[in-house]
Formats: sequence, C-alpha cells, structure tokens
Amino acid sequence: MKPIFITSTLLLACHFCFSQFGDAYHAPNTLQLSLDRQRRITAADNAHYDNMRSGNKTSSSSGNISGDYNAYGWADYSRMKEIAAAEERQNERINSWTAKQNKLNELIKARNLKREPQYYAQLVKAAKEAGFDDYSVSRFFGHDVKEYEQILLDKKLAENGAYAGGTKINCQGDCVETLKAYNGDVYIGNTLNGKPHGKGKYTTKATNIEVEGNFTDGQIDGVATAKGEKYTATGTFKMGKQVGIHTIVTQEEDNITGNYTLNFDNMDDCSYFDNTGMKFKGKMDAAYNFIKGEIVYGSGINFKGYFKDNSPFRGVWEKAGRTMIGEFSNSGDSLYLAYGYLHNYERKKITEGFWAPGMKNIGFQNVESEDGTVTEYYYSEPDVEEYICVYFPSGTKMYLKARASGENYVGVYLEKDSEPKYILYEKATGDIQAYDKEKFKDWYEACVAFANEAIAKMKQGQADYLKKKENVAEFFK
Repeated sequence: MKPIFITSTLLLACHFCFSQFGDAYHAPNTLQLSLDRQRRITAADNAHYDNMRSGNKTSSSSGNISGDYNAYGWADYSRMKEIAAAEERQNERINSWTAKQNKLNELIKARNLKREPQYYAQLVKAAKEAGFDDYSVSRFFGHDVKEYEQILLDKKLAENGAYAGGTKINCQGDCVETLKAYNGDVYIGNTLNGKPHGKGKYTTKATNIEVEGNFTDGQIDGVATAKGEKYTATGTFKMGKQVGIHTIVTQEEDNITGNYTLNFDNMDDCSYFDNTGMKFKGKMDAAYNFIKGEIVYGSGINFKGYFKDNSPFRGVWEKAGRTMIGEFSNSGDSLYLAYGYLHNYERKKITEGFWAPGMKNIGFQNVESEDGTVTEYYYSEPDVEEYICVYFPSGTKMYLKARASGENYVGVYLEKDSEPKYILYEKATGDIQAYDKEKFKDWYEACVAFANEAIAKMKQGQADYLKKKENVAEFFK
C-alpha cells in the first residue's frame, strides 16, 4: 500500500560544494620578512650604541690605561654603519618594487587589460614599461602564454581546493578533462579554472550515480539527467537548485515501475503513478516523499489527508462499505486506524475510539447501532472487554463488568422510572438474570461496585479519546 520512495541520496539536487582552502594559505612575503628581521637587528644594535655613549665610564685600577671608554670595552661603530647602510638599501629596493607594482596596476587599468591568457602580450609589455626586468616579468606571467595559463590555473586550484587533475585554465567545446574530487567522485567534461564548467558527466563514488548535463562554476546549471541503479531523473537546475518540472522513473520491488512528476516551483502540485494502479496528486518534498494530498490504490482504497513515511497518516480513508477518519499507523505492511471514526455501512454501525494493529479493539470505544442504541466499551487488552455501558433509545441503561462470573457479565440495569436491578448478563444468549437484593446481598454490593467502576472508566476513556481527536479535528468538519 505504500510506494518505495527515493531518498535524499538521489543527488539530483547535487550542489557540488567542497571545503576550500580559500585565503588560509599564501606564499610568504620574503621582502617583508627580511625587512622585519633587519629592523629587529637594528633596534638591538641601537640599544648597544646608546649604552656605549651613555657616560657609563670607568678607569682601570690595574694598569696605566687612562682616558674615557665605555663599559663594554670597545667602541667600533663600523658594523653598525654597515647595518644601517644595508637597511637603507633594503628599504630602497622595497620602495622601488612597490612603485613598479603600482605603475603596472595603473597601466593595466588604464588599458582595460585583464590578467587572463588572451592579454598575455599586453601584460608583458606593461610590466616592462613599469620597470620590471625579464626575470621578474617571467615570475608574473611565465615565459609564454602556455606557462601563464598554468600559473593562473595553479592559483585557481589553490583557491578552490576541490578538484585535482586540471591542466587547463579554460577547457571548452571539444576539450575534455578528468577531475577528481576529494571524496573520490569523478567529473569528465568541460572545465574552467579547474572546476566543472560546460558539458560534462559527474559520477559519485559512494552510490555510482551519474549526473550528465551542463555545469557552471562547479554546479549543475540547466537541463540534467541523473541515473542510479534503479531510477532515471530529468529536470532543470539553476546554479545547483532544482527548478521547474522534474520527472523520475523508478524500478521498485515486485516489478513495480513508479513515475514521479515534481514541480519545484510549486511543490503542492506534484504527482505519482505506478503500474499497480496507484495514483497520487498533491504536495511532495524534494526527496519525493508524499506530504499531503489524495491517493487512490489499485485495490480501490481512497485516502485524502496527510502522509507519514509515504503512508496515510491523518485524514479520510474510504473503500466500498467503509469510511475511516482519524490517525493511521502501520504494523509491518498492514495499515490500521489508531484512533478516530469508523463507519461500517454493511454492519450499519458507527464506532469511535481506539484500535490496535490488525484493527483489534483496545481502550475506549463508542458504538452507535442503527436502532439508536449506544454501547461504550473499555478493552484492557486487544479484543478483551473489561467494562461495558449500554444506553438504549428507551432511556434504559446498563453498566457491566465483563467476565465477573465466568463468561458472564455483572452489573446494574436501570429502567426508566424503575428501581435499579442487580443483574448477571449472559453474553452468549443475551439473557439477563436479576439478583434479589435480600437473598444475594454480597452480589448486590458487587454489582454496585462494578457499575461505578464502569462509569468511571468510560468517563476517563472518553476524555482521552476527545483529546486525541483534536489532532484530526479538521477532517470531522
């Protein structure tokens, strides 16, 4: 009674995003590191130099040396002068390099150039005009356009970190590359900057699902077809997001072929049918599960309402001869009404209350017969009666405890405008035997106690049922 549904692992909604290094790693700025180191050395030497000139003077007590000298015993400033000169040269180199870079950026902007292979010759010319030598130019742009393409590709691969195997910055048309994702997935097709871009096929390693179509910047973009072991799906994507109408054909158990139509612009407008005669129309989710709508089974059963795990959950269930309203549950492959309303047209009675798997009676139930008699039951175990209260159209009432005397029921019988009778009810024959209050005093007291127990149990059972019924109130309107 329920279709096998496709799980979220269909990957039709594949959004090929992978963890990336991004800006977490950059090559070290050796010029800046060198400058910082030189500044630390200079600061230490300046402290030395200040100390030597500080006036901390002394004279020797063991020799004839006289005159002023510092506490360190030396005053050779030549090394400090060399360091100061080296620092100045270093600063000049840094300033010169920075000026050249600024000049190059200005030329690129003024000439509307881009750092792309097709502008290779103009970029090299601009770099030389900015004052860079041939070695520096080759570091920026390589020795030829092919080498520049590889420099750009390496940079892009380092930035996205998602795929390995790319060798071209732009591989379109008849150009085909094979990329491998970090999780073992494989892409074969057009690429841009080392990512799927253009026509191609993406195959997952874990589930062996193939997605073929158009990709943009690593994501499905346009019409695509996905093929798994037991399904084929076709639809349109917009940068990894499913849009418009998608159709899915599944091969399910027992040679069932299922056909899904999902409208990702309006998920309330979806449908399903299979070769058993099952048809669904209504709301589904992106994993192709039924959410809310109407379903007709090949057996003739019709259900309208909400679904859970692709089975009827809360709503109205109908088949020739019976109508059920309420909340449904599954026991194995068997669906049953957990609580609610059951109208049996053939038996001409209406029952409200609780049921156990297999539609066995459990807990509180209220049964209304065609003649207007209302009988309330309380079942302590599935199909095991514990108490019964009967209300006849004439106004007569009967409160009984089940099996109080063998197979017979014991309690109180109240006729309108008459004294209560304390009775033994034979269920098999329907005969009622009244006890004489004086002769059977013990039974009289038991009858009263059983009647009170039955009334209390029914009140509590009815309150429990009415509280549960609030969950499905919309279907009783």
